[in-house]
Amino acid sequence: MRKHALGLLAGLIVFAVVAAGCGGGGGGKLKAAEFADKTCPDLATWAGTLTDVFTNLSSLSNSADAETAKKKLSSALGDLDKATAKLAAAINARSAPDVASGDQIKKQAVDALNKLRDEARKLRTKVDNFDAANAGQVDVDSFSSDVDSFGSAADKDVNSLDVFSENSDLDNAFSDSKVCKQIASDFSDLSS
Repeated sequence: MRKHALGLLAGLIVFAVVAAGCGGGGGGKLKAAEFADKTCPDLATWAGTLTDVFTNLSSLSNSADAETAKKKLSSALGDLDKATAKLAAAINARSAPDVASGDQIKKQAVDALNKLRDEARKLRTKVDNFDAANAGQVDVDSFSSDVDSFGSAADKDVNSLDVFSENSDLDNAFSDSKVCKQIASDFSDLSS
């Protein structure tokens, strides 16, 4: 589980800071640069929350008992769901960038984020319903498999967001954005 959590965190940070770029919605189209400037703060907020979530997850093995670990995991999954919902809503509310397939890019982003939310909620329900005190080895193995499956599915969802960097106009807009550069710099300063 720890391996998947750290891998997922790395993927999410790379997505949020480096590959940044989301499609639009709302009224008219936004210029790619304007879209980047408006989207980077949302991505940074999401990445910051995810960093906190995965920092908390990495301390699960230090939990005194299974119930404490369950509560921490459930809380982390809830935080992941809330942060992802907020990002999906922001992207969905924003006008699409005026680039080729801008509306499709937006749809793919929102769909991937909503899928991540669904997977987090399903795992959270399994965590909340897991009876660690009465679980046999088969139950523990099944639960562990569910957690591993979530990690793999979440990695896939995040990787599906690479579509943003595949659009050269968006990729350039995010790379050239002063707002995005400042956020990336601030984020890298925090992680040093």
